[in-house]
Amino acid sequence: MSAEVVILSSSAVLSAGITAALATLGWSPLQVAPEGLTHWWQSLDSPESKLIAIADETGALPDLSQSVGVDTQVIVVGGRCAARSLLKAVQDGAVCVIDGDQPLQVVTRALDRALRRKLSEPRPSASAALARQLQESDRIASLTKRELQVLEALTLGLTAADIGRRNFLSMPTVRSHIRAVLHKLDVSSQLAAVAVHHRSRCKLVNFDDSQTVNPPSQ
Repeated sequence: MSAEVVILSSSAVLSAGITAALATLGWSPLQVAPEGLTHWWQSLDSPESKLIAIADETGALPDLSQSVGVDTQVIVVGGRCAARSLLKAVQDGAVCVIDGDQPLQVVTRALDRALRRKLSEPRPSASAALARQLQESDRIASLTKRELQVLEALTLGLTAADIGRRNFLSMPTVRSHIRAVLHKLDVSSQLAAVAVHHRSRCKLVNFDDSQTVNPPSQ
């Protein structure tokens, strides 16, 4: 495999795990600490290079702005806590986003697919979908504890009367909470609110050449 592949992460354990997993698929990636990125870029021997940047446990990605060549294809890996960093990376030119909350096997397969392709630019849908996920997560987080309880009850298919009986609330109070939920989620119906809640509990959207990554068949 001709492309030079580098894994950039402040987490030595995670970086080592992905390096070892990719090695089983025929890759020989180099592990580079963030502070060594500039040196690696300046010493590149291959005209074709791919950089895998992995978000840390706080959701932060290494700073790539001053150290990566214009021809370097950047693949970013991170979970829900890294959504803001992933969105910025896509807006800055990262060509692929992979959900780091998935099992290592799934992440490795997605990386393998991305590394084997000649990716150029992410489709606009990648940035738009990440932005929507982040916006909806923020809206869910704005709900009060009671409003979230009401939304979860609606997701389970309970009616307003059911919610009132289970929580010893009057119907006007339940309806008030439902109106607040719809307003904060910026939707016009309970069905739409339930859809937002469902999406907020799903895994982060992956963009392996702008396609959702599914677990490999057993």
